Amino acid sequence: MKAFKGRAPELLRHPAGTHVLDDLYCAANLEQRRMMAAEFYGKEYALFENGTLNNTRGAPDTLSGLLSVVDGQKQLSIIKHFASSITPVIEKGLVDNQLAHKLMNGVSQICPYIIGGRCNRDIEWGPFDAYDSYT
Repeated sequence: MKAFKGRAPELLRHPAGTHVLDDLYCAANLEQRRMMAAEFYGKEYALFENGTLNNTRGAPDTLSGLLSVVDGQKQLSIIKHFASSITPVIEKGLVDNQLAHKLMNGVSQICPYIIGGRCNRDIEWGPFDAYDSYT
């Protein structure tokens, strides 16, 4: 698992890498799964292993949970990084694995942040721009 640390976003957007990552995700324990998902939230989470970061001990449970404990500017940074990391995966249609499903579930959980206007509308959302029609 250590050899793949920090590479989850890169592997998820590659047609063969997505299957490798899915096998790793299935074999991982809960904390390792959280760490893989957290790599999509920002570069600091790819490097972070133990301790407290942004009022969260260890890897955050969910994206919405992380957003609830950070300030507005950090929320914006996390959402921007998440959107830029997951957009190529969605555009390529590489969403047939468990990690992609977890991340897409994270999108549904942060919809109030997007739709509710708590985020800067100048973010390039890619496939998430469809949510703007609901505001």
